[in-house]
Amino acid sequence: MGIGEKIKEYRMKAGLTQKDLADKLFVTYQAVSKWENDETEPSFEILKEMCKLLNCTTDDLFGIEKQEEEKVEETPKVEKVVVEAPKPVLAVCEKCNKPIYDPNDIARFEETITHHHGRTSSRETIKRLYCKECNKKRLEEIEQQEKRKRKLKMEKMKVVRIHSFIWPSLLLIAGIVLGILKGWFWYVAGALGFTFLSCVILNNNFIFEMWVNISTWSIKLPGVIFTLDLDGIFFLIAVKILGALLSLAVTIFCVIFATALGFALSVFVYPFALIKNIKGIE
Repeated sequence: MGIGEKIKEYRMKAGLTQKDLADKLFVTYQAVSKWENDETEPSFEILKEMCKLLNCTTDDLFGIEKQEEEKVEETPKVEKVVVEAPKPVLAVCEKCNKPIYDPNDIARFEETITHHHGRTSSRETIKRLYCKECNKKRLEEIEQQEKRKRKLKMEKMKVVRIHSFIWPSLLLIAGIVLGILKGWFWYVAGALGFTFLSCVILNNNFIFEMWVNISTWSIKLPGVIFTLDLDGIFFLIAVKILGALLSLAVTIFCVIFATALGFALSVFVYPFALIKNIKGIE
């Protein structure tokens, strides 16, 4: 017996016509007729509503017989429950507030915090206690920050390296032009000026500091004893002017000497300074 005959059987038991069943299911009586003649089958949703109306189950419509389940009496098993004593809490993570039971999961470290008070600031060292997972995340964040710092540092040094090529090249070009017009001395001066200014711009060597130290050399003149009359005043003025000229001459000499020494040493220092800049060494 197919599902169509079952639908017809339970419809008639419920005292419904095809049209009555169709109206309750909101379909046409032709659809009910096709179901009963096994031309089509109702959808699952309509089938559930039909079962409610016909007071039957889907198993009844499909002709599935129910089998009684054999009841097997099982002897209740008595399980032995062992209650373990709770582990003592050794610490609590300051980050996630999770209790820590294993001493190997405890991570202790010190953190320095800077407090700003207007124009002044103070530092405070605080001892921290994290669990193993939180400490791992903290170390990963620190590593990421270091990578970002290294990247910014390398970008900054790259900009400095570009400037160390551009501006000294102007001196080199000027030396080449003057060398063509005046002679070979200017070729040498242009090349030395290129290496000297490049070392100064790279600022990862001793050339500029040496130049400043030598250029600021000066002499201290002794005190002047003079009389409080017209000749004494003229003598004081003359000594002061002479001392100023002498100090200026010493300064000019020191600047020239520092520049010449810087030009000479920069030839040997420049290759190492350039390599340090490329590697990111300050």
